[in-house]
Amino acid sequence: MEQSKLKIIFESLSDDQIRRFSKYLDSPIHNKNVQVSELFAVLKRQQKRVKRDYSNEYLFEKVFSKEKYEVSKIHYVKSYLNKCLEEFLAWEEYQEREQLTEFHLLRAYAHLGLEKPFRQTINRAKKQIEKDPLANDQRLRELYQLKYEEHHFDIRTQGRTQDFKLQSLNDSLEQAFFAEKLKIACGMLSHQSVAKKKYEAGFIEPIISYLKDHPYLEIPGIGCYYYGWKSLTNPQDDVAPVKLKALVKKSAAAFPLDELRDIYVLAINTCIRQINLGKKDFVSESFDLYKSGLELGLFLRSGKLSPWTYINIAASGLLLKEFEWVFDFIYKYKSFLPEVQQEGFFNFNLARYYFSKKDYPSAMPLLALQDYQDVLTHLSAKTMLAKMYFELDEFDALDTLLSSLKTYIYRKKVLGYHKENYLAVINFMNKLTSVGSVSRVDQNKLKDEISSSSVSEKEWLLEQLA
Repeated sequence: MEQSKLKIIFESLSDDQIRRFSKYLDSPIHNKNVQVSELFAVLKRQQKRVKRDYSNEYLFEKVFSKEKYEVSKIHYVKSYLNKCLEEFLAWEEYQEREQLTEFHLLRAYAHLGLEKPFRQTINRAKKQIEKDPLANDQRLRELYQLKYEEHHFDIRTQGRTQDFKLQSLNDSLEQAFFAEKLKIACGMLSHQSVAKKKYEAGFIEPIISYLKDHPYLEIPGIGCYYYGWKSLTNPQDDVAPVKLKALVKKSAAAFPLDELRDIYVLAINTCIRQINLGKKDFVSESFDLYKSGLELGLFLRSGKLSPWTYINIAASGLLLKEFEWVFDFIYKYKSFLPEVQQEGFFNFNLARYYFSKKDYPSAMPLLALQDYQDVLTHLSAKTMLAKMYFELDEFDALDTLLSSLKTYIYRKKVLGYHKENYLAVINFMNKLTSVGSVSRVDQNKLKDEISSSSVSEKEWLLEQLA
């Protein structure tokens, strides 16, 4: 186990980290064992080899030279090196977090009873926090921790009859707790819908009730998740998503990049929920979030844009008829797509752009020849093609396409509710092709049937029927 753990950690280090660890290991404070340094030198040389030998026998021979092989000896040295390596990684993280250094320094001064250095350090730490624009759960925790250290130092040095700013300490604790609790609760809701797993959020509704109209909602780390929770748990509430979006856009500097990305996704998802309820005003709200998120670089992970984010951004722009912006976006961000998916998703978005402009001769070739690996993109592309065939009265081609699409759907086992949706689209399209030969009563009956359904192409189907 130690061997595999040491191997996994060691091979994950960058060249810079290995150089820094070498200096760390040279210090007698961290290591006085010569054989541990020798084992490190052996592992460092192996980093340049294609085939690396981590066997006990090989390492023993290199470290202990001509001594008789004893597995316990090499185990001890490896265990010691592994311990030094873990301490080094923890130390590096510690060095990265200035606040951690301040907390430990404060405790050291407190243990020594040094009031002046303690006060100087805590004042410096408070000023640093006040200058930093972050206002998320981590920052609120750090602020509470500073106040906590100050409170306990005051009790030691001033006795228990003084004013220890208990209200400020209580408020700081509340803010840190609410921010973290709401963040976790929103994470539960988001994951619940994806993983189909039921979570128990516990003591959340009293918090939501307590925070209603509370000044704490102005703190981004609390307000964003409060409005996020309200939006996700009550889709009929169309005020909370608007407040969430406004606070998110105003508070970009209050969150580190990864968390800001998650909050933008949360805000966009709340808008999508409203759109699905027929509230079309939220299309512009989500599009605005997509645009500002792109400007902040939030949707790029390791320099790549998710193909589905690429599709969703273009789709929201097309719904608003922002044709020029969408056309530029499609070309500008093509190179940011994963290479193997680049051509297919670029063609799909471009086809949807031409389809939205009723330029079917340009759109159809982009869809007809494209074979998508992603099932839902394939179904969406073929449905778009079917709609163009219908509008151009190419009913033979439409009949062939719908028939092959139906076979494709029945062949795919993992479609969930999408299966019923697309089968319903095919059924309604088949009925539309013969609508001219049926009575007005039957046409009205079909209209009612489409209107009462939750089919994804409802609006287009009703337009054709009209």
